[in-house]
Amino acid sequence: MRHAARLIPLFAVVAIAAAGPRPGGAGIAQTTPPQITLLTPANGAVVQGSTGLNAVEFKWRIDWAQPPAVGVVIISVKWATDPGFTQNVSGANQTCPVTNVNCWTSFRPNHTWKGRYYWKVTIASDEPAESATWMFTGIEAPPQIDQTRPYVRTSPGSVKRGKRAFFTAQVRDNKGEVRMRALLTYRGRPVLDGRTGFARVLWTARQRFYSIRPMPRQLPAGIYKICITAWDRAGNQGQSCARYRVL
Repeated sequence: MRHAARLIPLFAVVAIAAAGPRPGGAGIAQTTPPQITLLTPANGAVVQGSTGLNAVEFKWRIDWAQPPAVGVVIISVKWATDPGFTQNVSGANQTCPVTNVNCWTSFRPNHTWKGRYYWKVTIASDEPAESATWMFTGIEAPPQIDQTRPYVRTSPGSVKRGKRAFFTAQVRDNKGEVRMRALLTYRGRPVLDGRTGFARVLWTARQRFYSIRPMPRQLPAGIYKICITAWDRAGNQGQSCARYRVL
C-alpha cells in the first residue's frame, strides 16, 4: 500500500508536464507578463478632433521576453472621459497569436475628439497586462482652406459675321461650384464680355456661352481669342484660352 501511495503523485506530475502550456497562456514555466508601451497620442498631448485621414491614431508597442509557444491573446485599446474608465467608454480589440503580439499596434477610430480623454491598452490572456493610462485633450480642428484652383479647358471655334457667336468650355472644381467669365478679344481689345453667377459644374457637362446679338458685320475677319475664367468661392482662379476665328 505504501508503494502505491508513492506512485500516485509521480503520475500526477508527469500528466501535468505532458499537457504542455495552457491554451492561450504561458504554461507552467511562464511567469513574466508582457509589457505595453504607449506611443501616441502622448500623455498630455493636445490633438485636433478631426476625422478621416487627419483623425487621431492610437499607437503602442508590446514587449514579451518569453512568450509561450502556442496560444492567442486579445489586445484592447480603450478610451474614456474619466481616468477610471466608467464614463463614455469606447474602444476596439483584436486577437493576435502569442508569437506575434505586435500584429496590431495602431488604431484610428472615426471619432471627433473634444475635451479631455484617457486611454490605455490591455492584454487578456493567462498572463494579463495593462499599460499606463495616458491623457490627451481634443480641440476643434480649424476649417480647411480651399487652395485648389478650378480647371478650365476652352474649345476653339468660329463664327460668321452677322451670326451669333457660341463658345464652349469644360470646367471642374473640387467643391463643384464656380462663377465664370467669357471674354473674346481681338489683338488685346475686348469684343465680347459675359459673366455668370455661381453655378454647379461637372467636367462631363460642357459650359456654353453665346452672344446676345449677332456679330457685327463691320468686325475685321481674322483670328480672335476666347478666354474662359472660373473662380470658386475661396477666390481661386483658373483660366483657359483658345483661338476663335471670325469669318
